[in-house]
Amino acid sequence: MHRLITQRRQGTQRPTPHAGPLARLGRRLRHFTGPGDVATFLAMGLALATMGRRLARHPLPALLDRAGAPTAPTDHMVPSPAALARATRLARYADFWLRSLRTHNPCLRRSLVLFPRLRRAGLPVVFCLGVRNDRPLSPEEQVTGHAWLELDGRALFEPEGVAHYVPTFRYPASAVSPSKRRPWAASNDSSAAPSPKMSGPASSR
Repeated sequence: MHRLITQRRQGTQRPTPHAGPLARLGRRLRHFTGPGDVATFLAMGLALATMGRRLARHPLPALLDRAGAPTAPTDHMVPSPAALARATRLARYADFWLRSLRTHNPCLRRSLVLFPRLRRAGLPVVFCLGVRNDRPLSPEEQVTGHAWLELDGRALFEPEGVAHYVPTFRYPASAVSPSKRRPWAASNDSSAAPSPKMSGPASSR
């Protein structure tokens, strides 16, 4: 005790170690509104952690079909503030897990996990894959790819935007294109969902 008091007076007390994943998880649990939010949060973590195995077993269109995603009421709608608030909350859950898991292809995993959940919440989001085309590539460089979600032709939770990416795959294929977008009241909160990056066959964004 005498040594601890002396260290405090001299400013030599050992620094408190950074909080680990469990401590961060405990702080986050205090902000949930009910058991349903906790269950959703934990289910998303499991889905993100196991997405690599599912991608290895099933082609991408089959994964999207198996998700039962096309259940939103319409692909041309103005989303409600409550639905957008839930979308933001789910994106924050996904980003928390991706920072903790440090997985490959985070943008792909994030989009695949959020896609069916947002559709079931009533948001007719579209799953998109694209390649970057804003500059020529050297022979040594790989094509840069990215996965994201769109709502009525607008990228969701993409603070850096996707203007430099040319979509190569969209699901559902019949969804509205960006050229036919309609205005809707939404706050793409950049702090809520930093844009993850895609690696693997397509190099990091």
